Amino acid sequence: MVTVTPLGVRVPLCEAAPTVVHVQHVQHVQHGQHGHAGRKAADRSRRARQRPLPGWAAEWGQYGIRVNAVAPGNVSSDNVVDFIGADRFTTWSGGNPLKRNATPEELAEVITFVPSERAGFVTGKVFVADGGRLAV
Repeated sequence: MVTVTPLGVRVPLCEAAPTVVHVQHVQHVQHGQHGHAGRKAADRSRRARQRPLPGWAAEWGQYGIRVNAVAPGNVSSDNVVDFIGADRFTTWSGGNPLKRNATPEELAEVITFVPSERAGFVTGKVFVADGGRLAV
């Protein structure tokens, strides 16, 4: 059994509530809110990626579909350290109040929480997991 949304998309009806989780870097939240000189095009692009979230949540909520995003900060992983260099990556970890980068497991906990039953009444929100970076 399916229901057809106003956009003509067929959504299967099931026991578990369908959930959309968009993962974006914390800079998309940060630059989208504050902007930076000389980066207007990039800032507009980041805002454009965030703008649909509340609308999707409002539109799809009537079908029981939740739409949220997770915005992680820096995450420690070998491929990132290899790409940017250990010294630079270590410097980045000092940019948040916790003075470290997240582990992949910590980020996975947040990403798996968002679609879970424990967050069943939350929709249209960005979960920022950045070690407090946006707070400073």
